[in-house]
Amino acid sequence: MEEGDFRGAVRLTCSEDSIASNSEDTIAALRSKHPPSHPESTPSETPSIAALIVNEVDVMQAIRFFPKGSAGGPDGLRPQHLQDMTGTSAGAEGVQLLQSLTAFTNLVLTGDVPAEICAFFFGASLTALNKKDGGVRPIAVHPSAPCSKGGQQVRHGEN
Repeated sequence: MEEGDFRGAVRLTCSEDSIASNSEDTIAALRSKHPPSHPESTPSETPSIAALIVNEVDVMQAIRFFPKGSAGGPDGLRPQHLQDMTGTSAGAEGVQLLQSLTAFTNLVLTGDVPAEICAFFFGASLTALNKKDGGVRPIAVHPSAPCSKGGQQVRHGEN
């Protein structure tokens, strides 16, 4: 509640969800929900359409899009941190950070993230919650920066 997310606090308080055990059964249940991709579904090296390019206004809107109290990713960076560091009270340093975030976002959108770090950058921390019906619910926690990019793509009609 300290973050102002009253709805989330009530949902958490009333939830009967529990963390699933770290077992072969849990892993099998999670894998059944997200089977490996088909080998032929790998995207080609040369995209057939031009990459989406964003500007500082787009990035600022994406940063502001996160609901109040949104959790941070494994990197510990919360959307509120980005909002505070790029807000008008941050002055010239906030403008510089916004410019850097925009350049970084465009690097990601054009597919220029080095292959060696893609798994870490686009990956997530996965937790399985037990469902009332006996199944499991996967909860993925992503680093904040890729989520900002994803929000921008959604609002621009991209996948």
